[in-house]
Amino acid sequence: MSRNKSECDRLKAILLSGEGWSEEMIAQALRKHKSSILRHIKEYVSTQKTISLYCDLDRITNQALSFITREMQGSRVFSSVKVPLSTI
Repeated sequence: MSRNKSECDRLKAILLSGEGWSEEMIAQALRKHKSSILRHIKEYVSTQKTISLYCDLDRITNQALSFITREMQGSRVFSSVKVPLSTI
């Protein structure tokens, strides 16, 4: 748990928004300006999109590496070479 009050307020704003509270209701409950609440929510959404993008890129990269490995193992040149995915 955070000891920083402003960090706690940011987390509360995000959680309350997820519960369906309006920005006005959150601002009133936390005694913050509506623009601060909107900024907290916007920053959180932006961070989540970035995390999601990295997860998607990681998944796509793993699929591509798996495909390449299968292709290499199936070709005549590399038919005797086994390339573990973990070494790529």
